[in-house]
Amino acid sequence: MGVRVPPSAYIYPSALLFKRGTMITSIIYLLSIGLQLSVGLYALSLIRLTGRKTAWILISAAMLLMAFRRIVLFFYILSAGRQMSMDVSELIAFTISCLMLLGVHFIREYFFSINAADAKRRLAEEALIASEMRLKSYINITGQIIWVTNAEGEVVEDMPSFKKFSGQDYEEVKGSGWVKALHPDDVEHTMQVWKKAVTEKNFYEIEYRMRRHDGVYRDFLARGFPVFRKDGSILEWIGSCTDITERKQAEQELLSVKQRLELATRSANLGIWDWDVTNNIMTWDDQMLTLYGLTWETFPGGVEAWMNGLHPDDRDTIVEECNAALKGEKEWDTEFRVLHPNGTVKHIKANGMVIRNSEGTPVRMLGTNYDITERKLKEKKEQYRSYTMLSTLIDNVPDLAWIKDREGRFIIDNEAHRVAANMPANAITGKTDFDIWPWDLAERHTADDQAVMAAGVRKHIEESYVDANGRLHFIETIKTPVKDENGEVIGTVGIAHDITERKRMEEELKELNRTLEERVALETNRRLTQEHLLIQQSKMASMGEMIGLIAHQWKQPINSVGITIQDLKDAYTYGEVDDKYIENIVVSTMRQIDFMSKTIDDFRNFFIPSKEKVLFDVKAAVDELLSIFMHIFIKSTIDISVKAGQDVLISTLGYPNEFKQVLLNILNNSKDAIITRRENAHEIQGIIEINITYTEDKSQVIVSVRDNGGGIPDGVLEKIFEPFFTTKGTEGTGIGLYMSKTIIETNMGGSLTVGNVDGGAEVVITLGLT
Repeated sequence: MGVRVPPSAYIYPSALLFKRGTMITSIIYLLSIGLQLSVGLYALSLIRLTGRKTAWILISAAMLLMAFRRIVLFFYILSAGRQMSMDVSELIAFTISCLMLLGVHFIREYFFSINAADAKRRLAEEALIASEMRLKSYINITGQIIWVTNAEGEVVEDMPSFKKFSGQDYEEVKGSGWVKALHPDDVEHTMQVWKKAVTEKNFYEIEYRMRRHDGVYRDFLARGFPVFRKDGSILEWIGSCTDITERKQAEQELLSVKQRLELATRSANLGIWDWDVTNNIMTWDDQMLTLYGLTWETFPGGVEAWMNGLHPDDRDTIVEECNAALKGEKEWDTEFRVLHPNGTVKHIKANGMVIRNSEGTPVRMLGTNYDITERKLKEKKEQYRSYTMLSTLIDNVPDLAWIKDREGRFIIDNEAHRVAANMPANAITGKTDFDIWPWDLAERHTADDQAVMAAGVRKHIEESYVDANGRLHFIETIKTPVKDENGEVIGTVGIAHDITERKRMEEELKELNRTLEERVALETNRRLTQEHLLIQQSKMASMGEMIGLIAHQWKQPINSVGITIQDLKDAYTYGEVDDKYIENIVVSTMRQIDFMSKTIDDFRNFFIPSKEKVLFDVKAAVDELLSIFMHIFIKSTIDISVKAGQDVLISTLGYPNEFKQVLLNILNNSKDAIITRRENAHEIQGIIEINITYTEDKSQVIVSVRDNGGGIPDGVLEKIFEPFFTTKGTEGTGIGLYMSKTIIETNMGGSLTVGNVDGGAEVVITLGLT
């Protein structure tokens, strides 16, 4: 294959190309080169399409080498100035190149179509997978149970979502086994609807209850659709079960609320309205029509339906209030009257709210109307009844009584007030104080009324007036503000009591008090003197026993002095008297005389009355008393113990000798009780405990005396402090405890109480600490 160039045919290259035969040959030659290059490039592109590298690489290399060779040869011939000639081999090469180009092109298009089909198939598969994933996600999100049955409506394959809910596996649900998961009350109806849908090849929908794997029944909405073949027969059924438990519960609750609301609105005569302000569309319920005496045929719609129903006397005021509510100046909370077409008047209580857009413009208003006609009638009847009762009540009040409005005009007054003002019946109503009283008195009354209304509190006033007969009267007036249901003061009510007689008695009482003070002072002094005498009498009543004690105290010292005198005689006889002996006798005798003198002083000080209060130590007073009288109790085999804290502050202000007398009375009573008890129980050891302490706040000292003398009988406890009451018969005076209580409580400002404890009595004395 090639172009033969005769050696003798040398021609210039430029002339050669323009020869007709050479030009055609050159074009065919160049086309062959182009075809070979195209085949080589096509072969390279088929490597990626077919996946076969070796064959296409060889073909591509061969064609590209042939094209390169022919290009080199072409330029060589031209440069040599030789003439190109066409032969059969060149035409064959051209034809083969054309055929190879067509073949490669068809092969390329064939593989392109195959790859396009594969790409479409892959895209379809990906879309199908994505669709399946979306379907699964949708099923998971919605919580639906997807099911599939054959044409006869029987389960023939596993249903994972149904198994997950009910816990039943395929063996349990296949065929019609899925029915076992239904509520027993829903099985029959469900099967009827399902079989009918299968028979009629129609859409299937029903609600039933289905048992969850934990045994809880849930409400479901089941839907099924038949999948048809091309010939119209059913291939299978596919459907879903949607859990509607929450929706059913919400529907039930909503129905219950709606029923309660309807019942409430009917029972309460409550109408509900909705006004589209922008489009002027008024929506009413049935009760609103009843309240306004309209029907759906006569209801015009729009706000005019409401305005036309307003009572003419209320219309302007209520429309103005409505406009104020729309402007946001007030809440829609008002009362008005409605005039029915037949002339019936109804009283309405209206409440509502305004809904505004983002710019604050009212777009909607909704609220309620409530029939308060019956309440208004009752209020009027009650007002009339109250007015009648109030008038009757005021007329029967003996004092002056009246009610005024805020301007001071009399609304109601009674007969006593009219008599005082010297006015006939029904002549004061509507008048003011300036119409019935002197100017100065009327000014004072008006000023008092204004002060009461301004302060909003009751006021007591004492004043006077002169009646028609010229007699001066003193009255005590109570003025009280009258308030409405909103707490606003709307007037005053007054009651005036004639205190003329009381004033006279007060003057007499003042005079009496002036003389009474002197008599009280005299009586007080007399009583105090008597009390001191009683105290001394109580002391003197024990004088015999005291003298016995003195004799007992003196017996030992007198014996000792007698022995000393006798020894002095014997010592003188035997010559034993010297200075030392005389000194010893004097010292010993004087010691006994001093003891006897101290004994006399102790008893004398005990019986001296205290003239004024002094600060004394309670513990020391107790010790001093026992030092004098302890022999009495020792003689009676009674043990007395005193307990007091070391750091207890027990100083008090009072009368120490009288306090000792009180304590001695208490101790003697305990001694007598123990001795009396011993008459029946000889083995009893007498015990008296004296405890001295103070209260937690250290404001009072407490002295308690407790014994084991058997206690005080219950019938005696309440009388034990009465004067001249005694349980000792002729041996007692009955003034000991009475005077003891008087001394402690009246004279020393303390308290004295008696009670029973286990086995005896306890007397508690409480005095203030200083």
